[in-house]
Amino acid sequence: MPNNKAVRAQLENLRVALCAVSALKPNRRNARIRSDKQIHQIARSCSEFGFTNPLLIDRNNQIVAGHGWVEAAKLLGLEVIPTICIDHLSEAQVRARHRRQQDALAGQCRC
Repeated sequence: MPNNKAVRAQLENLRVALCAVSALKPNRRNARIRSDKQIHQIARSCSEFGFTNPLLIDRNNQIVAGHGWVEAAKLLGLEVIPTICIDHLSEAQVRARHRRQQDALAGQCRC
């Protein structure tokens, strides 16, 4: 488990930045496929409440989390969306984070 100093350092460097939708690259390993109905629901939520969930991206603008939000942004004609670059994680850590999140969403968290 990382020590509090390491977590504080990461939080101090955490920045939300606007990124062009056209510059974002989908992750080919993304297992979750959203239906058109789900994309429209996300778009309606975005229209009503704003873009409240920044995407997580890596240093190469590959989407780590938020593929559905990108599709909703395209549907709404948005040119830029908020992102958080998690470049402090290695590729292996990004994959482990994704697996853990998927397990948690499926109710099988091994956290």
